[in-house]
Amino acid sequence: MKGILFPEPDRSALLSVKKKNKKKHELCARSFCVLSYIYQQVVTEIISSSVVGVGKQASQCLRQETPYSAAASIRVKCVAKYSSTRAESFDVVDVVVAVKSSRLVVACALSNSNECVVAHLKDDDCSRLQEGQSYYIKHYKLISRYGQKKLFFCPSTVIFKTSAVDVSAELDVMCRHAVCPPSKPYERPGSAGDYYTLEGDVIRLSATHLQSTKNGPVAVQDITLQCTGSQIDITLWREAALNDIALGERRTVMHLRVQRRGRLNSTSYTEKMEIA
Repeated sequence: MKGILFPEPDRSALLSVKKKNKKKHELCARSFCVLSYIYQQVVTEIISSSVVGVGKQASQCLRQETPYSAAASIRVKCVAKYSSTRAESFDVVDVVVAVKSSRLVVACALSNSNECVVAHLKDDDCSRLQEGQSYYIKHYKLISRYGQKKLFFCPSTVIFKTSAVDVSAELDVMCRHAVCPPSKPYERPGSAGDYYTLEGDVIRLSATHLQSTKNGPVAVQDITLQCTGSQIDITLWREAALNDIALGERRTVMHLRVQRRGRLNSTSYTEKMEIA
């Protein structure tokens, strides 16, 4: 190859190419930084949303390992305990409506010194909380319904006894009313949110019969009481309809609620009617 001369490279052209390549690299680097920033923002938002969702679930069923962790458990006092046997199904035996199956249910008013929450227990859980005792409770479900916080046990719920939780007298009354609300004398027209007590003579009485509902047939009985200056119709449902009532008896009926057209209905608290 002797005698062949290669041309001298154009240095200005090489510098121009290097500058262009450098600009391309810088542009790519900037684009990469921008995309990385956007990606981080998106991921952060997704994680934040997930954490909020997990937080909501955690508020319903806390599942930490340490039983005495504030996030894993609540420290409360069982201020009041209300027990009742609720009929689940009814049947007709020899032309008489009777309870076919029932279960024990318990409502416990719990307080952490600041607020009241009602624990709804059933079956074997009914004996786990005792009135007046304080506990640490972990692995539970907590919901808010009708303006009241409600607590439910999970299969993994664990309870530890602890030292007494102080509850003020005002909060004590609030807790007791949460599981067994007060019943006041009835005056027309009444309010749909209150519980009322009636006293009068039984002047009309229907036979107890079964009525279809979305939860199956339930026992129902209609009675009319002659109260001071007026006659008031009452519909008794479920267990309240199974009380032995006779015409002419004077009765006190507690925990009634105003329903449509001003008619009074029994509630889950109307279990027994006392002879006045």
